[in-house]
Amino acid sequence: MDMSGYSAGQTRTDRRATCGGAARCRCPGGRATADPDSRPAASGRRIIGLGVRGEHVERDRSLDAVVVPDPSGVNSPEGLAAALGALRRRAGLSVRDMEMTARKRGLSLPRATASDAENSARPRPSKRTVSAFLDVCDVPAPERVQWLAAWERAGSKVKDPPAGWVRVEDADPYRLGVHRPIQVDGAEDDDLPTYVARDVDEAVGGVRSRLAAGAEHGGFVLLVGDSSAGKTRTAYEAVRAELPGWWLVHPADAVEVGALVACRPRRLVVWLDEIQNYLDADPDLTAGVLRDLLDGAGPVVVVATIWPYWHSLYTSLPGRDGNEDLYREQRMLLRLAREVQIPGAFSDREQGRAELAAQADPKLRTALAMSGYGLTQTLAAAPQLVARWERARGAGGPSRGPYRWAVLTAALDAARLGARGPLPTRLLEAAAPGYLNDHERARAPADWFDDARAYAIDNTTMHGAAAALEPTGPGGMGQVTGYTPADYLVQYATRTRRRERPPASLWIALRDHLTDPADVHRVADAAFDRYQYGAAVPLLHKAADAGYRSSAGRLAGLLLEVGDVDGLRDRAATGDGEAAHVLSQQRTRAGDHEDAADVLRPAADAGDWRAAARLIDLMLEVDDLDGLAARAEEGDKEAAIALALRLAEAGDVDQLRARTDTGDPAAAGTLAEMLAKAGDVDELRARAGAGDIWAAGWLGELLVNAGDRAGAIAVLRAAARDGVEEVKDVDQLAWLRTRLADLLLETGDHDGAIAVMRAADMSDPDAVDDLVDVLVAVGDRDGAMAILRPVADAGGRHAASHLAELLVEGGHVDELRDRALGGDQEVVFRLVDVLLAAGDRASAITILAACADAGDWEAADWLAALLLEDGDRDGAIIVLRDHLDADDGGNWIIRQLVRLLHEAEDHEGLMDVLRARTSAGDTWATQRLVELLVEAGDDEGARAVLRARANAGAARSAFRLVTMLTAAGDRAGAIAVLRAHADAGNGVAALQLATQLSRDGELDELSARATAGDTWARARLHAVLSADDDQRLHRYGLTMEGEVADGPTW
Repeated sequence: MDMSGYSAGQTRTDRRATCGGAARCRCPGGRATADPDSRPAASGRRIIGLGVRGEHVERDRSLDAVVVPDPSGVNSPEGLAAALGALRRRAGLSVRDMEMTARKRGLSLPRATASDAENSARPRPSKRTVSAFLDVCDVPAPERVQWLAAWERAGSKVKDPPAGWVRVEDADPYRLGVHRPIQVDGAEDDDLPTYVARDVDEAVGGVRSRLAAGAEHGGFVLLVGDSSAGKTRTAYEAVRAELPGWWLVHPADAVEVGALVACRPRRLVVWLDEIQNYLDADPDLTAGVLRDLLDGAGPVVVVATIWPYWHSLYTSLPGRDGNEDLYREQRMLLRLAREVQIPGAFSDREQGRAELAAQADPKLRTALAMSGYGLTQTLAAAPQLVARWERARGAGGPSRGPYRWAVLTAALDAARLGARGPLPTRLLEAAAPGYLNDHERARAPADWFDDARAYAIDNTTMHGAAAALEPTGPGGMGQVTGYTPADYLVQYATRTRRRERPPASLWIALRDHLTDPADVHRVADAAFDRYQYGAAVPLLHKAADAGYRSSAGRLAGLLLEVGDVDGLRDRAATGDGEAAHVLSQQRTRAGDHEDAADVLRPAADAGDWRAAARLIDLMLEVDDLDGLAARAEEGDKEAAIALALRLAEAGDVDQLRARTDTGDPAAAGTLAEMLAKAGDVDELRARAGAGDIWAAGWLGELLVNAGDRAGAIAVLRAAARDGVEEVKDVDQLAWLRTRLADLLLETGDHDGAIAVMRAADMSDPDAVDDLVDVLVAVGDRDGAMAILRPVADAGGRHAASHLAELLVEGGHVDELRDRALGGDQEVVFRLVDVLLAAGDRASAITILAACADAGDWEAADWLAALLLEDGDRDGAIIVLRDHLDADDGGNWIIRQLVRLLHEAEDHEGLMDVLRARTSAGDTWATQRLVELLVEAGDDEGARAVLRARANAGAARSAFRLVTMLTAAGDRAGAIAVLRAHADAGNGVAALQLATQLSRDGELDELSARATAGDTWARARLHAVLSADDDQRLHRYGLTMEGEVADGPTW
């Protein structure tokens, strides 16, 4: 490959210009030029046209010409094949013409592949085949979206989708969470404003590239941004563009997400707008569930949004002082995501696009005419919402304003404390008086609440987009049961009122009127964190009764702290596992193991695994085999295993026999092992003959050891056959099959081994691997690859990797090249290794350049390394500079680029790159830039860089700035930085601030932060008070008036 396109000083735009900007430019940056007019002309013969309409083929005899195929009617592989055939004939190409044209354009489309694509008897073609087909037929870009959607539909096995599933293109944006826009004259109220493309849409590593990658192998894309920043609209438009034809489901809760795993969905978008609502629920969404969903048949793409506050709260690491890691599960789940930050303000480029679009869109035009807020916020009426709240106190004069403000503020405080569902009318009416002074309460007019409510739900000043409080009801005409605050207003209030202590009236109202279990759970935690035990304990009771384990744990801890053993015993008797665990530990320490076991039984019987495990341990400690047997007979598998092991330790073969004969699999496996160790072939044979597959397995091993392979094969073959019929133990059956195949191979019965492995469930990846291993072992590599290809093409990563290994071992360079150019990442680097080993350096560089241009940072890194080996440092620098945005490898690209620029002594270029990457939010670049500035003696410049990043929310920069300010003697400045980030929800900043405040003796601020819900301030305050032997705050909390309680307040 001629790498002149990467010569020093030449930009990407310059390289593209060398080919004249041809539509299919493939010049030396990884693309080869093709003349769009080089397509063979259509022959003069008449062509019978084929169109796809309602899945049938039409002849247009009257026109005697080609009917333009319509991909929108394609819903099956047969329809897709007919449509592709019609498309080729419309282009006037033979399949040989297709192959030749594709080759000229740097594509892979062998004539056999092109022919198969339009043969309804063949499997659906791969996406890369269809893409090449469309390219060769000169299908315009806008139409390709429809064709690829048709390809998706043709591959969907969902005939009758479950309730709630819709096609992506049919999804209602408002139901997905897109804010309703402002209403203006000249535009329909429900019409979305023209979408203004965001910079992150098309950026490498942006929303659409993440979704495109997910379309191949599945993935989890998380958009992080403030309320009304445009997260949901950006995600909605990106999904429509990248995943047309896919199914989309918007689960109501974590349970519905978990239920999707069993469906083994393919080409499904799981929409989790405001994912924090799934992470704080009961049960909450876990990383394990999401991983199972993503690793299923797939591909599945999870699309989620989250506010920065929640993201920071969940992802901040806990301190090292032994405090509870409250958000470990949430952090583990969010680590699975590919994050995309959505800025709240438009960039200059985005603003320009908005102004252009506004010429034809009155809603955009109106929003741009307003000032003070970003475009997306203005479209969602954010400025009017804030003004509605902040001006409420003076709206309508002293007889109206204070009450309007009180009701709205009570609603916002309730929401920021965790009440995310509709707030009951009685709750708001009961909470509002605490926001008024004595004079205002005394002079309240009779209709104060009705007026305040009317003010809050009035959206006429919001251009019809939203109201500060949105009424909700059961569906009957005019029936209102609650009110939901606008989410932007909640986020705004969360920032501005973080340090405000809610009045007693709000806590009492939440305690008495909150009913939604998830809201009760969250508000209970908020009350607990603020020492408001008078509200927390009743709410914790409700949440624990609703099944929230963390609430039950906190409640049990409080009851133990105040010595309420009767309360713990009452809760344990109802099946509360946390109360049972706490009380059983207390009884065990007191030496009363029998009582400890009695305490655990109700929770264990209710399905609490931890209580059941502890109960089993206690039974083993006192050798209560009858108790273990009783639990085993009730279906407790762990008890059955524990009992079997204890019987084995005691050598009680008779009891194991008796339990095995009743169908206990744990006893059967243990008994078989004991019989094998004793060499009791006769009993093993008898049990194997009766269908005991564990006995069969151990008997087979004994026979092999005795040299009787034929006997072992017979035993295992019978057991495997019986196991299929009875499906006694899937894992044991799989082991039997694998062992049987191994023995058949050893005896030369290759066909028999293959037949055994083919009998397994081929939807199981392990079964596929086992069959492939057998085929490879007998020398049938072609057969092995035939098994792997469809699995790899369907997105199976392990199958793709295994296939690549076989292709390399077999020297199938052409197929490796086709798969690499088609986007199979498992193949790319193996192919490059093969090419380099063969001395074909030019082809290796061509492959790497194409992959690098497609956004693969590893390919870019390797390409740069090869250029360096060739002595082309400038070319390597250009490659690395062009692919900075693609780096998902721990900042590896920028590290390499900085090293090369340093070696080239290009200090100006080095600083330019670091400053640009710092402005883009690159943490490593920021730290390196600061290091260089400090080395140059420019401490003030370094602090300015860190302060800018800290103000943008970069926590690591904030901590480095704190270190520098402290070293410079500016402790007040350091504290101010920590305070700002702690208030923004950063847990590490909150920990450092609380630690510093406790060291400085700033107990007033420490106490204020603790009572405002800062858990780290709470922990430090407890430590300070404990040093003085004052346990009142920890045990009893605060009164609702803010004083330390002398006893229980609940």
